[in-house]
Amino acid sequence: MINHRKLAFWFTTAIFFLAYFAFFLLFNGYHLIFQEQTQLFLFDKSYFASFLLKPGGISSYTGAFIMQFCQNPIAAAFIVTVAGFLIFLILASILRHYGINGIIWPIVPVILFASLQCHQLYSISTTIGFLISTLFFIIYISVKNNRYRYLAGSVGCSMLCLITGGFGLLAFTLCIIHELLFSGNRSRYIAVIVYIMLAILVPILSSRLLYYVKGEGIWMSLIPLHLKKSLEPFVFAILLYIPLLIALSGFRDKFSMKVSLSEWNWKTVLSGLIVISSLSFYTFHYVYDVKAEALLKIDHYVQKGDWKKALDYSFAYPGTNQLVLYYGNMAMYKTGQMGDKMFHLPQSGTHGLWLEWKRNEITPFFGGELFYQLGYISEASRWAFESMVAMGENPRSLKRLVITSMVTGDTSLARHYINILDETLFYSKWANHYKNLLSHPELLIHDNEIMEKRHFNLYTDVFADITSKDIGLMQLLQDHPDNRMAFEYYMAQVLLNKDIDNFAANISKLRELGYSRIPVQYEEAMLVYMKHTGKNIVPAGYTISRETLSRLSGYLEILNTYGSDRRKSSQMLFREYGGTYWFYLNFVNLPDENNASASAKK
Repeated sequence: MINHRKLAFWFTTAIFFLAYFAFFLLFNGYHLIFQEQTQLFLFDKSYFASFLLKPGGISSYTGAFIMQFCQNPIAAAFIVTVAGFLIFLILASILRHYGINGIIWPIVPVILFASLQCHQLYSISTTIGFLISTLFFIIYISVKNNRYRYLAGSVGCSMLCLITGGFGLLAFTLCIIHELLFSGNRSRYIAVIVYIMLAILVPILSSRLLYYVKGEGIWMSLIPLHLKKSLEPFVFAILLYIPLLIALSGFRDKFSMKVSLSEWNWKTVLSGLIVISSLSFYTFHYVYDVKAEALLKIDHYVQKGDWKKALDYSFAYPGTNQLVLYYGNMAMYKTGQMGDKMFHLPQSGTHGLWLEWKRNEITPFFGGELFYQLGYISEASRWAFESMVAMGENPRSLKRLVITSMVTGDTSLARHYINILDETLFYSKWANHYKNLLSHPELLIHDNEIMEKRHFNLYTDVFADITSKDIGLMQLLQDHPDNRMAFEYYMAQVLLNKDIDNFAANISKLRELGYSRIPVQYEEAMLVYMKHTGKNIVPAGYTISRETLSRLSGYLEILNTYGSDRRKSSQMLFREYGGTYWFYLNFVNLPDENNASASAKK
């Protein structure tokens, strides 16, 4: 006979987790890929031993092992969904033991964990710690013999403080609640006292004897209170939810309270749907960061070298962001559109061309990409190394250091980083490719990437401005006049600074670099310069297109129509001419750091 209630339970569960998978696949997959890029799992004894030096190390090691499989959005979404489903199964089993049935109760923590997982710095090690602790509790409550159960609780919870960090205290709490409210054995009070003493002593003693960290470093290990303030309620809700539910069930039984946590009728189903829908809406609307996901998607395609998609998603980004602008400008150059469409992006000074140096986790991780693409290998190497100092070994920085070392001919350093990557599951093939090139240097001529970067190796010293206010583009050009990217970035720099004089002084380089025509926005800047100075700076063999001349006539007509009404002029001009250099020159205000050096022509 078909059990319709059980069928409805599992059907609803299946629908929920299909939606869960779809959410992480479609809306949060690139957060997870980014997490994979910020850590490196090594199949190495010393690497494993390093995790044993910190509380919750086993959970952290397991989390790092799992995260290495998040190589694409599908795999990442699948892993997180499986973790969520395991949380659901374990909590459903625990709650059923206390007479708390229904789908809503074990689903609530799954949604809470999904909220945390939406943050790009959340570690799945936290989920692992929670799973291990709650799985232990299932074993604990299944032991009927009091003596064996107390022994399991004392030893097991103490070990969990070391294995799962702060979640060991959750296990102690659950065991104490179980003994106080559900055990009729007289010796349970002694067991509770022992549990309380161990919950205090184990973290304190282990902090002094094993880890040499402060006690709170163990009590709070793996508890993600560092993410952001708005997520703290979710963290505390996860820690308190199951203990409170079990305690409520215990008080209900002791005091014959008419509170049902198990009925299945239209009221409970409707209430469950409202709770799930409300939590899901709150997560999606207030916790999920659509802008961060869009940025990390752009970053993903930059690393894959798919510059067209990177540019498309830069244009689609909702709002303005320096990192998006930084990648968008780079993608502009890589797709051959920087001189034609740069001002179609929301430019405002040079801060969107490169990142100002900051000693944190994020800036070196993202910021070194420009130096590598420019062929400024020493700076690319420095930023990659600083990224590892800030966040530890990660595949992106290690791969960059391998290439930069091979470009500069430092084979011993290249081999050192290759050997690290060779200890991984997914990067060993990549490492073996370059290990083969080191063993057979004659094959290097077939590696276009290394040969191109070697061609742009610097022969003269370049002054490295650690503030990144001047990244030495002119010096790169003086060393390699054929460095087209350095030229376009220099021209972008002076245009963004509204420095028309230096733009005009370098426009003749178009012929040396083999341009077949003048880029559109160079034409726009040239017309401004020639109008103000009366000098003809059109290089020999080039002409300004009729389309640009016609567009200037239309621009000036609207500008003259509204005269001194600057606000109305900008509104009317933006519709059709917002992507022109003329609009930028007339209506975009520069940040203070650019004003000092700009020789603007207005």
